[in-house]
Amino acid sequence: MCEERGAVTLLAPLVGGGAALLALGLTPVYIKIARHYGIMAKPPAGGSRVHVKAMPTAGGLAICVAVVVAGITVVLLYPEGRNFIGPMMTIGAGATAMCAVGLLDDLARLPWAGKMAIQVLAAGAVVAGGVHLHVLPLAICLPLSVIWIVGVTNSVNLIDGMDGLAAGISALAAAALAAIAFVHGATNIALLAAVASGASIGFLVYNFYPSSIFMGDAGSLFLGFLLAMLPLAMVTSSARLSILFAAAIALGIPIFDTLSSMVRPTSSGAGFLWGGGGSGGYCYFHFISALVGGVGDHGRGLSGDGDAVPANGLYHLCEGGSA
Repeated sequence: MCEERGAVTLLAPLVGGGAALLALGLTPVYIKIARHYGIMAKPPAGGSRVHVKAMPTAGGLAICVAVVVAGITVVLLYPEGRNFIGPMMTIGAGATAMCAVGLLDDLARLPWAGKMAIQVLAAGAVVAGGVHLHVLPLAICLPLSVIWIVGVTNSVNLIDGMDGLAAGISALAAAALAAIAFVHGATNIALLAAVASGASIGFLVYNFYPSSIFMGDAGSLFLGFLLAMLPLAMVTSSARLSILFAAAIALGIPIFDTLSSMVRPTSSGAGFLWGGGGSGGYCYFHFISALVGGVGDHGRGLSGDGDAVPANGLYHLCEGGSA
């Protein structure tokens, strides 16, 4: 076990860094392709505080390709990973299917009900493939696993509204999941999580302020599905429900942001996607953005004037006031 963990300690930065470099190299190539073929996200007809010019979208394809290539590399470089090839293929197939659904939505705007139905079917397929909770009776484990997958997937999807927010949180959450997996001896999952974190970081270079590309649903659904599956695979391998609670903490920002947006009344009358300035993800984004100089075109300030948000105004923003 010590030798195995030692190998993972060396391999995780290698495959994570490789995934980051892949995403870093693929993203500018995809930006040119998106511009050439008109795969652009245009501002709403009525105007928007957070989206003021046409931008290349569906950049999550670069993340998906980077994760798939690096994941295959893990299997090739890490012999013990071949023992986990079945679950890894199941997770990879489900996440790639989510990327395809997201791409279709980016291109043609799928009906909400249809997109949700596909997510449930994909979650059900991977659960039927054996990646699910095993610490409770199956009658409880199976539906609970599907609810977890769909819920986390949509949590990441819903926070993808500002420069670098979804990619940054996904990178941090995946890194935390890698550490959790390593501590619990799920070394294969640790490597896959490191790959997801690295790919998110590579894409973040072009997605952070000032953003050059949006990840779109192709990226947010892919990352959300992957982040949901990683702790389930850990629970499957070790049968410890405590892992799921630790994962919920690691994914706390998107989960809390989604739940609070659903239940919190808004003073501005905005829809639940933009439930005012008090959401956890919104405050997190402004905190990070303040550190690097302000909010960009994809994340205009809450005041609506497009000015950068000063660090000393963050408390008021999180409380729903104005800076």
